[in-house]
Amino acid sequence: MKSKIYLYLFTLIIVLTFVSCPNPPGAYPSSSGGKGSGGSGLVNAKQPNITTHPAGATYTQNATATALSVTASSPDGGVLTYQWYSNTANDTTSGSSIGSATLISYTPPTTAIGTTYYYVVVTNEIPDNGDGGNKTAVRTSNIAAVTVNTIPTLTVTFNSNGGSTVDPITGITSGNAISAPTPPTTTAGGATMNRFRGWYTQANFNAGNLSASNVFNFATPITADITLVADWGYRPGDTVPGGGRVFYRDNAGFTVQGYSDGAGPTDYLNFATYTAYYLEAATTNTAGSQYWASAQHLIPNLSQNSTDQTDWVIGRGRLNTALIIAHGNANTYTTPAASACAALGAGWFLPSRNELNELYMQRALFSMTTDILWSSSQFNIANAWHQRFNIGLQGADGGKYTTSPSVRAIRAF
Repeated sequence: MKSKIYLYLFTLIIVLTFVSCPNPPGAYPSSSGGKGSGGSGLVNAKQPNITTHPAGATYTQNATATALSVTASSPDGGVLTYQWYSNTANDTTSGSSIGSATLISYTPPTTAIGTTYYYVVVTNEIPDNGDGGNKTAVRTSNIAAVTVNTIPTLTVTFNSNGGSTVDPITGITSGNAISAPTPPTTTAGGATMNRFRGWYTQANFNAGNLSASNVFNFATPITADITLVADWGYRPGDTVPGGGRVFYRDNAGFTVQGYSDGAGPTDYLNFATYTAYYLEAATTNTAGSQYWASAQHLIPNLSQNSTDQTDWVIGRGRLNTALIIAHGNANTYTTPAASACAALGAGWFLPSRNELNELYMQRALFSMTTDILWSSSQFNIANAWHQRFNIGLQGADGGKYTTSPSVRAIRAF
């Protein structure tokens, strides 16, 4: 009887315990096992994921910076917002928020010199269901250091190449052009002709790129320290006071052999030996389809046969021309090719074999592609040297008075 009473009381106690305790141990998940990461049954926002952090960079003052950017995602479907911060210290605790910088990217200014540290705080927010959970969670990006340096100043140095000194131009802001300095002068003479041609970059000067089109343009922005080198005199392609165009230059000079014939014109039959540095050619053919001579003669003091190179050399053409004309005058025959050149006056003449070949080498300057031109060099009694400008071949198969190539006058100065 007593045992039944005890069993009844034990059962009653258990029932009363469940009735009076609405949330007994083990009936719901603990605070560590609820949805979210807060208390029991609370829904808390999760930290956003950052997959791409902003990257630092270095700029010169006032340059256009690349935007800092971040790539983030919400692990629980929340809404992401962004706030960028700047700091003079390399940490994420003492920075100042940049009021308007609330997007996934931010372009830093480059007006102030120094290093500024940037980072972004990404906030993930979920809807508030009223359960008291944390509805926002944040994650801070890595720090991006942006360094702004002073704009470098540049220097242009001038190498006068034997001329008077030209002071360097300093303190040039990168990207700015400069004004050309007062040209240098020289009294060196020789191939310089005491004539300033222009300034060339060191690279062009070293490479021999000295055409007029490569003269330094002072409207060019300066973006690095450079040296400009002076050039003097003339170069192939330059137009000269004689009216022709330079096709040959010899810095050491070459001898133009003189000739004296007291009875002849002083220009082409009486001239002293002199040193020249250049050959120029007329810009068009002086004459077309001319005989070398109107009769067959072996002119003395010119080459006498195929192995004789007496009249080939550079500097010989003017003397050759005089000898041809003088011999024709003395022997009552005409010399059309040489005379057409001499008639121009001012020292124009029919080029020697080697002088004509130098003209061929620079034929592009004159757009000469198909010409056949006479030289003043004699081959033998019946023939003289000529050159085909389409292939460069020099031949002596043309009879002095049976073939009629064209004529291009040249001048040595």
